[in-house]
Amino acid sequence: MNICILKENKPNEFRTPLTPIDIKRLKKRHPRYNFYIEPSKNRIFSDSLFYKSGCKKYTFQNIDLFLSVKEVSTKIIKSNQNFMMFSHTVKGQPYNMPLLKKILKNNCSLIDYELLKDKKGSRLIGFGYFAGIVGAFLTLKKHLKVYSPSKYKNKINELVAILLKKDLKNIRILITGDGSVSKGAQFLLKKIGIKEKKTLKIDKSSSYFKVLSPKEYYNRLDKKFSYRDLINGIGDYQSVFPKYFNEYNIFLSCHYWDSRFPKLFELNEVDKNFFQSLGDITQ
Repeated sequence: MNICILKENKPNEFRTPLTPIDIKRLKKRHPRYNFYIEPSKNRIFSDSLFYKSGCKKYTFQNIDLFLSVKEVSTKIIKSNQNFMMFSHTVKGQPYNMPLLKKILKNNCSLIDYELLKDKKGSRLIGFGYFAGIVGAFLTLKKHLKVYSPSKYKNKINELVAILLKKDLKNIRILITGDGSVSKGAQFLLKKIGIKEKKTLKIDKSSSYFKVLSPKEYYNRLDKKFSYRDLINGIGDYQSVFPKYFNEYNIFLSCHYWDSRFPKLFELNEVDKNFFQSLGDITQ
């Protein structure tokens, strides 16, 4: 079986679906697997590390399965190919319908990470914990005016060390969402010494973060709040989010959002009390 890791074509995408260590483990377990890699200057691991792990350079060999992190360009799709990626088509995203149409037209197979689940029906791979860590890091990096390379080693302690070089006083962070993304962001904040605040009492003399539940930033007009109804677009909901502007200087958006939900705030509500920095890590 021939497996090829494609280069990512999205800006600032350094990830890879398999690491050099993964390749070594797979080759040991499945000696008949042959791995190829499309050269890339942006990938977090250099091409040479993949070659040392047993990969060969992809020069249009016959490939049984193409791997990527995000969706591939429609230009590379030929007849009877197999792809595994986050295609961003599962929810019918309009901007990627041309990709899905070409895959279907060319009799190709698409395996989407989003649909891989365990026996209990829970997703195995998703936009989550590590996205929260990196999203929180990049937001704090911007807020603290940290000037460093955009490409980082893949060790959390090194990201923590970069942030700890700066003054972390009077950083007040508001987080929406309590899923995997939020937990990843919270993990990073705790690693740099910023603790969670359990109460809503305003205290501008210290650093902390507060996690809001949907019930704390949405009101249901008939007073019968139901998260299930909110997710399913049932009932009339109104955002009360702007009331938090004055206390916090950073907002990390880690919640799931759908066009059926009310917007957290409107442009005309952005005033002098608005956050200094925003980190959008929604999915």
